[in-house]
Amino acid sequence: MEEKREQIEKIVVKSSDELIDVVREISNTKANKIVVSFVEDSDILISSINLKVLLDSADEKEALLVLQIPANPSGIRNAKLAGIPVVETPGLPSDDVWKEAQEEYIKRLKKISESSKSELPKDYKSENITSFEDKVNSVLDKSKTERSKIKEEEENSDLGFVVDSDIGEEKSKGEEKGDLTKVDLKDIPKSNKKKSFDFSAKFDALMDFFRSIGSKKSSKPEKIKAKEPKQREDKDVKSKFVKLLPKIIIPIVVVVILFFLLYFRLAPYVRVTIFIESKPVEVEKTFTGNENINEIDFENLEIPIKKETVTKSVSDTVEATGTAYRGKKATGSVTVQYIYPDGCPEGEETISLSPGQQITTKDGSKTYVLTGNITITCNSYSVVGVEAVEVGEEYNIPSGNWFSVNGYDSSKVFATNTTDAFTGGSKEEYTVLSQQDVNGKVEELTKLAKEEAESSLKDVGNGWEIIESTIESKVKEGSIKSAVAIGTETNSSDVSLEVESSATYYYTQGVDEGLNDLLTEAAKNQNLFESEEGLDLTLTGDIEKELSVNEEGGEIKITLTAASSVEPSVDKDKIISDLHGMRWEEGVEYIKGLSFTADKAPIINFEPEHFPDAFRYFPSRQGRINLVVEEYTVEE
Repeated sequence: MEEKREQIEKIVVKSSDELIDVVREISNTKANKIVVSFVEDSDILISSINLKVLLDSADEKEALLVLQIPANPSGIRNAKLAGIPVVETPGLPSDDVWKEAQEEYIKRLKKISESSKSELPKDYKSENITSFEDKVNSVLDKSKTERSKIKEEEENSDLGFVVDSDIGEEKSKGEEKGDLTKVDLKDIPKSNKKKSFDFSAKFDALMDFFRSIGSKKSSKPEKIKAKEPKQREDKDVKSKFVKLLPKIIIPIVVVVILFFLLYFRLAPYVRVTIFIESKPVEVEKTFTGNENINEIDFENLEIPIKKETVTKSVSDTVEATGTAYRGKKATGSVTVQYIYPDGCPEGEETISLSPGQQITTKDGSKTYVLTGNITITCNSYSVVGVEAVEVGEEYNIPSGNWFSVNGYDSSKVFATNTTDAFTGGSKEEYTVLSQQDVNGKVEELTKLAKEEAESSLKDVGNGWEIIESTIESKVKEGSIKSAVAIGTETNSSDVSLEVESSATYYYTQGVDEGLNDLLTEAAKNQNLFESEEGLDLTLTGDIEKELSVNEEGGEIKITLTAASSVEPSVDKDKIISDLHGMRWEEGVEYIKGLSFTADKAPIINFEPEHFPDAFRYFPSRQGRINLVVEEYTVEE
């Protein structure tokens, strides 16, 4: 087994192979030394990321990796960026190369080991947070248990009738989650004195009345008269009936009165529906970016910002498509003449022509230059050698051509090749690297590098939000390089460049909490509900945020516009408590006087409906007043 691990396996990559094919070959090998040979051009060499994938695959196999990249400077450069040893010659790597690969492998192992030690254990948990959460959960569980116990006792207990105000009332301290009641109302109009009927006093007065009747009848003195036996007998029956009458009537009256008192006490049930209206609120604040703070300062209107810069290097091979020519220039000789047919005028002496003086054929299609110096006097001529300005057979022309001398009057100064033809011109075409080739590859690489750099900038996270309008990308000055100079004969060339991208970020954690307070405060300042009382308000909808960024005098100004809707907070328990025992007119007036309600009138129903209006009141017993809060939407 050990002998097998000491083998060196060579993987030959073809141009048609994909990255996954090479990774699969590395994963299947059992050798501890792997040579990946790129004998053909491969797209895998374009990016150092691809080569890093090969290195990671070899590390997983605990094998050393060496790349064999002949005649591909771009690929060699990317391999070095990936941290992989490279050989350019055929054959197996030397021991020194394997030693270098082993040293790099050991460094990577140490780096991974140090990184793993610095990580927090997966089950790490803050003691403070745990304590806080445990306390909260304990309180919530205890509250739920107490509410359940009270509810069970009420359901299981027998119904009892209690007269007057001896019925115990117990306010529920829990508040249902979906309720609109969240914060206690302040300064709600209160009744100066709760008025209720004293049923016990009235009952005692009635009993005293009946007792007084019997007392008056029995206190009268009897007159002793001699009567007849029959009269005495009738009188005895009547006397007995009178004595029994109170004993019969009084219990009946008491039962009837007790029934009506209990009915008066237990029957009333009041249903109240009040309407509240949510209103839109908007706030706009301009924050100044500050790189020296760590959290949003809503008081001083400052927000943390930071600027990040990322540099990406890319390279690729470009195919040369430029065309150039090489060969020989056509040569010959011409006779230059300086002619005045009517005789030379006075003052016209001589003209001098030097090498490089251009002459052009009569049709203007070909240009030649003189190769020697000549001086010509009026009405004379001189012979001088010429050669074409470009190489090529097209400059080989026969004798008998007429040429104009550039810069002179062609009717007086001209040249001819009367006897000699121009010969010797030839050319051949070859491929060179053109500026257009380089520009096209630079544009392609720039786009690729910008996408990679900007993608890296957007992955910052951790509460930081990128400001899209501040993203800037540009090719780093002086970073564009070509392995072959422009105009040089070649079939291809490696082109590389670096792109630098930067962006500004602002910190977002705590924005929603701060905006909640700002919107609520703005609603109070604007007195949206036209109340002179200090109402407690709460947001009812999601906060819509809009952000705009401007740079003024080197400072980042972030204008934050937020909008939501607010409504008054309603404490249902407090309203019900205030209504307990109120007379009907007094309670209705109290409900209508609530300052936070919408324009829609409240709905107040008393049950039973046939209950006399004069005796209606708001019951004090727990659960006999049902208060419902509904949101009122104004149709526009």
